[in-house]
Amino acid sequence: MQHHDWVFWLDADVLVTDLQRRLEPMLKNKDYLLAHDVGGWKFNSGVMGFRSTAQNREMLRRLMADITVLADKSSVYASNGDQFYFIRAMERALLLDEQAITDLVSINTPWMLRRPDSFVVHYYGMWPEMRAMLMAHDNALLP
Repeated sequence: MQHHDWVFWLDADVLVTDLQRRLEPMLKNKDYLLAHDVGGWKFNSGVMGFRSTAQNREMLRRLMADITVLADKSSVYASNGDQFYFIRAMERALLLDEQAITDLVSINTPWMLRRPDSFVVHYYGMWPEMRAMLMAHDNALLP
């Protein structure tokens, strides 16, 4: 992270659907980019960005140390899942400001709320075959 201004996490079930849209306006005056979750979580970990700050680097270092010692890393949902650990790490570092979390359609749009002008769509909570078909369909519609 020391060689970059920002680092991003994108789940494998995410599709950037507007390749012309600039990300930089969404990052202005922020140290992280997180989107609300459609459920009860504080944010959704499908698309996240972290500016290279001392606080973010330390939070991510501690997060990686926590994940390293988990007994079960067999799937993304094992041991409470990555979203649980990202939220806990942000809270523990006192970095989580709920007012700074972006709405859930500007970035990390849930697939059922996608529109032709969506930027990044998250195809979560589906059977793998359905996810693959819907992502392929939406990808074929891209200019």
